[in-house]
Amino acid sequence: MNSNIPSNFIQIPRQSRFSLHLGPMYVPAEQTPESKTVRVGLLLEEPHTGGPSRGHGGVTMTLLDETMGRAASEAVGALCVTISMTTNFCAGTRIGDFITAAATVSRSGKSIVFVDAELRDSNDKLVGSATGTWSNTNIPIPGR
Repeated sequence: MNSNIPSNFIQIPRQSRFSLHLGPMYVPAEQTPESKTVRVGLLLEEPHTGGPSRGHGGVTMTLLDETMGRAASEAVGALCVTISMTTNFCAGTRIGDFITAAATVSRSGKSIVFVDAELRDSNDKLVGSATGTWSNTNIPIPGR
């Protein structure tokens, strides 16, 4: 395993088809579907560049969206899809950084889930934040 990936993170066995284009994503080994905060990490590599040695903003948004969707889905026990998401960019990222998104559900109803998230770099610097709403599809989570 790459030394930039924290030793307590393991590769995610389940990812969306789109997110597979980003490369492997990781979660803390101790994270369970019942965890209040859902964390997902990604090692930034050359294909993630948006400028010289810098991560692309679309990667930031995708990782936040994936993490928030996981949090919403775990909260209701079914797949959830994004209705809306507002993203704030706070700092740039660098190739070689292991960036980690952390998402929590702030409110959940029968059909709508509200989620907040932050994205941090390898030095725990805030890179971005997001809020959004997700729709409960009532489709079971694959692999469960």
